[in-house]
Amino acid sequence: RIKSGADGSLSSLDRARNLPLGIDPDEQYQDQSATFAAGDVIVFYTDGITENRDAAGELFGIGRLDAVLGRCPNNAQDLIDRTLVAVNEFSGQLPATDVRTLLIARVM
Repeated sequence: RIKSGADGSLSSLDRARNLPLGIDPDEQYQDQSATFAAGDVIVFYTDGITENRDAAGELFGIGRLDAVLGRCPNNAQDLIDRTLVAVNEFSGQLPATDVRTLLIARVM
């Protein structure tokens, strides 16, 4: 996800709609490019965040991720902490079934 440093809006880097890297060795990918501005924040995450499930089996999903990111200032540690708290609260403290990884990068 990309969080604009100017207005806090969120957008996606996933325009290609291909399989994630490493799933199918025969998958064909096209080059994509994106333009960033100073102050933008790029949020990289694994499917362990968005595919985390609650007790009823519902996915955390991109919508919930965006809601959390939208409420956070563009501080990397705050974005990570609040996202992980939201995922844990959503799952009712059920143990993780997949790796949960977040990487935050700020454009300077």
